[in-house]
Amino acid sequence: MDFLTKCLSWVCGQAADRSWVFGDEMFPLCQRCTGIYAGAAIAAIIFCCTRRRPHRWTMMIHVLLVGQIIPAGLHWCFDTPVLRTLSGGWFGIGLIGLMSRQIAVRFHSESRTDSWGILTSFLAVTLLASLTAYSNAAAANLLAVLVVVGLFSIAVLIVANVVQLYSLWRDEAPVVKTACRHSAASKFF
Repeated sequence: MDFLTKCLSWVCGQAADRSWVFGDEMFPLCQRCTGIYAGAAIAAIIFCCTRRRPHRWTMMIHVLLVGQIIPAGLHWCFDTPVLRTLSGGWFGIGLIGLMSRQIAVRFHSESRTDSWGILTSFLAVTLLASLTAYSNAAAANLLAVLVVVGLFSIAVLIVANVVQLYSLWRDEAPVVKTACRHSAASKFF
């Protein structure tokens, strides 16, 4: 866990009073970050398994899941360890849903929507929050694996979105340059 603690210090403040304790050892992330990365892992796994095309209303649900972190993170509502983990998990689901939208539109041609994926993710994050009540090594190891998978999923989606934006820009750029060249040349002739 020491190696994981050092690595995860880049993405979490690791406040001792807001971290889960399993046995005698503090988990290397705060409760909200644990929820964020574990929720992202659950959503990414479900997204890969269902491979469904996003629908407009499911995208709105993802926006709401991301947006709910504002009142929760600013402590405008009742704040307990389980609620911090749940709000983080819901944020992770929404984040993966929004980041995977363009990839899903580009590579998935089936017309099914992902409403079951959102429901399944929601239930899995609720089970995740109940998992934190078990103070044993197996629960800590499962959470650690989910956190690593979630971080990896977010990193892969960031790279995939940047590559896709670059390819869209590259495909559009020659058209703009050609149009500018022709209009500049037409002034002289």
